[in-house]
Amino acid sequence: MPPAITIWRDALSHVITDIDRLIFGRKPTDSGYVFPDPGLFVGVTTGQRQGLYFFNWLKYRSALIHRQAFSSSASPINNQQWRTLLYLPLDHNPAAPPKKRKLAAQPIAASQPTSSSQPPSSSQPNRFQRTEDIVQNLLKKCLDLDEEIVLRSEATMGSWWNGHKIMSGSIPPINVAQQILWELFELNFRYEFFALDARAHVPVEDTNRPPRERLILACFPGRASLVAAPLQSAHEGLGAPNWRARCSFVVAMRTVMQTWKGFPGYGFHLTKDVCDLSEREFHELESAVAHFYTQSFYDYFACAAIVPHTLPSL
Repeated sequence: MPPAITIWRDALSHVITDIDRLIFGRKPTDSGYVFPDPGLFVGVTTGQRQGLYFFNWLKYRSALIHRQAFSSSASPINNQQWRTLLYLPLDHNPAAPPKKRKLAAQPIAASQPTSSSQPPSSSQPNRFQRTEDIVQNLLKKCLDLDEEIVLRSEATMGSWWNGHKIMSGSIPPINVAQQILWELFELNFRYEFFALDARAHVPVEDTNRPPRERLILACFPGRASLVAAPLQSAHEGLGAPNWRARCSFVVAMRTVMQTWKGFPGYGFHLTKDVCDLSEREFHELESAVAHFYTQSFYDYFACAAIVPHTLPSL
């Protein structure tokens, strides 16, 4: 697992998980993720299943990223649905109609009503079947968004990552696995930041303020797209080893957060130009930003945020 950035990991460990803090009604998608939770890959019981998870993620990666970038209706899905997707058979074809499982007939008790208003339970799709159907429809919608996306179902062809061929029955080398998981951490963090801003932002009447999306993109290297997270950016932006290289991105996050409900004054005031900040002053600001973000995420979503990670080496 790639390591979390220290100051963000520490902020996450200090989140107050008090239900009285919750300030927003929960939605069914609040416990979901726009991309698979990296923890799913290390929480499996066998190496074969872990290898299949990596293989399937790379197989469907382009389609799922395209879905998030270009579909206005894309929303997070829960971990069980992600597990189902990651554990799909190697020859699965999203364009084919979903296969319905045959359900064993259940004996009807003598006292059980048999009217058409209450059909036997065996006629109802089970929970696993419903999850499979959701995943099938999700992948089909991904392909419908762009006809140029082609999925190869042959297991022998493998999936590719940064020049490395990943086979279904084997776990990628440690450095490759860390790179794949780092991208998932980064993409989920970016979209969670975007989602939190949508809830916590209190609009102000100022025609001179730039659009929210532009302010949010300024928090990340490249400033072009939330889904543009090349590997070299693991050591840029919030993950830059030099504090001066991180400075503009942390200040950009502060700029976004200053219109959030509950924005604190302590630790956030900038009494001088960014380039004139001392290292101590910057670390105080960085810590305040990380703590306010992780606490705010819990307050609005009732769960822990995914925080930025880095890579040991590329």
